[in-house]
Order: sequence, then structure tokens, then C-alpha cells
Amino acid sequence: MDNGTSNQSRIGTYGFIKHPPHFFGGVVNNTKEGMVDFGFLMEQVILRLTKRGLGTVWLGGTYHRSDFDVEVASDEILAAVSPVGYPAERSMRERVIRKVAKGDTRKPFDELFFQNRELSNIEEDHKYLSYLEAIQVGPSASNKQPWRVVVIGDTFYLYLARTPNYGTVLKFDIQAIDMGIALSHLYLSLQEDGYNPQFEFDNPQLPLDWEYIVSVSV
Repeated sequence: MDNGTSNQSRIGTYGFIKHPPHFFGGVVNNTKEGMVDFGFLMEQVILRLTKRGLGTVWLGGTYHRSDFDVEVASDEILAAVSPVGYPAERSMRERVIRKVAKGDTRKPFDELFFQNRELSNIEEDHKYLSYLEAIQVGPSASNKQPWRVVVIGDTFYLYLARTPNYGTVLKFDIQAIDMGIALSHLYLSLQEDGYNPQFEFDNPQLPLDWEYIVSVSV
């Protein structure tokens, strides 16, 4: 989509993105479920564009929705957008900022993923280890990585471990979008290996403080 201004390069990019020809995004119901669905679908678009050699950047809370000429109902929101173009070599300023923000680091595996109702650490030879690794490398807002996954049998139970006081000034649930991204990485990696993942809503009622989101069975 195009925006209604003549200076798209400055929208939410702080000058890092130069002259993007287009942006894309999505208008969805402004609910937690809507944000999960949106993150799930938009990440698939991001991955397909990346496969074609195009550059993208998730932009959530760093732009004004009024910058874009799109129709949004009272119960909807333009949740996130991304420019699309050809990636250039990172500048020194961008590399420094990513290093300070720890944009290329990930939380320890044992902090994110667990198995069985006892919440044991994932075994090194677990048959679903590679699919959890696919989740681990996914992007998230401010690299908070709020996803938590418990594997019981052949089912992945996805939870949201909210970052305290994070995103409270926004008008939408940005960490629910992160959960959609994690779900997308899990779903696509399972499909790639020939599985037929099924979505279910069957909260196992584990004694956790996290928010149950969805289950994926294979």
C-alpha cells in the first residue's frame, strides 16, 4: 500500500529505510485473538518476501496510523506495517543500535520451552526440538520473546508470558502479535516436514502464570 505523504522513507523508520516503494500491513479486529491471527499471517508474507530477496521490517508502535490512507472501522486497527524494498548493507549506526538492543540474541532455550506437565527441560534428542528452535529464532517487538511452549506428547501448548508494563501505551496488544509470529514459525516448519498441524483450544490447565493462547497437534 502507498501512504498519503511524499516522504515515505521517514515513516516509523528513523531514517534507516531509504525510499521504500511500498508498505504493506493489515487492518484487523482490535482484540487479542485478532492480533494473534494478524501476526500469524503477516509473518508468512514477510518470510515469502525474504525468500525472494526483498527486505522488510516489522513496524508496530513507531508510526502514526494516519500516515496511511486506509479505512479502519471503530473496532479495528492498522496493527503493523512493513516497507518492502531491496535490502542494503547495514550502516555502522544500525549495527550499533542492534547490538545495544540485543536484536540478534535470544533467551536461553530452557527459559522458553518445556515438556510434559512437570515442565521439564526439553531433552536434547526430543523429536520436536527443531520446531522449537524455529520458534526461538523468530522476531518479536523489542526482542522481548514472550512466547513459552509446553510440549506434551504430540501437542504444542503455546503461552504468552507478558513483559511487565511493556506496550501499555499502545492501543493494541503488540505481544499477541509476537505470539502469532511464533505460531507461524511452528506451523510452517511442521508443514515443511510433512506434518499436518491442527489448531485446537484445549487449555491443559497447568499451574502457570502465563496466558494460554492455542495448541498445535501433529
